[in-house]
Amino acid sequence: MCNPASFVVTKNCLVFWSKIHDQHHLIIKENNLRDAGVRGINIIKVEITPPTDGRKVSDLKNWDYTLDETEIPSWYNASAVEAACRRELHFWAKYHVIRSSKTFATIDGHRSLVLIRGHLKIGEVISGYVWSYGESHQEIDTVSGGDVRSCDKSHQEIGAVSGGYVRSYGESHQEIGADLRIKQ
Repeated sequence: MCNPASFVVTKNCLVFWSKIHDQHHLIIKENNLRDAGVRGINIIKVEITPPTDGRKVSDLKNWDYTLDETEIPSWYNASAVEAACRRELHFWAKYHVIRSSKTFATIDGHRSLVLIRGHLKIGEVISGYVWSYGESHQEIDTVSGGDVRSCDKSHQEIGAVSGGYVRSYGESHQEIGADLRIKQ
């Protein structure tokens, strides 16, 4: 499973990402990239994710760099690739990180959002990622798919869950009205 923020990097250190989602395979498809050629591996997959160890999430410098590969090509230069991805992380954040209050009717199509502070109101999460951190607050009518997470001291209110993943970490607090995934 890909996590926010997902990047695909080429041999010559060009970094690709999406304004909407965080799915490596879709980033590769959208940009007509080739995984491998006659000379071997052409691209690598990278993730830079919010910290889970108490470091301040709002400071992107604290986010954790991870190479999401089982086979590492000989051309991979860890420090150069990480530096290039961290430069792009600031641009990625303009489309994915919420630092104030917002409302969405639905989240679907692999949409990826990270709430750092403020109040996020969503009618339905169908697919994609909605993660909240800090002392933020999420209010979601229905989760029918996707991955909804509450971390740190964030608060989450969900009317009903019929599918997907709903997780709580750290000191976060969740209130779920009805979990329709549980068979009676």
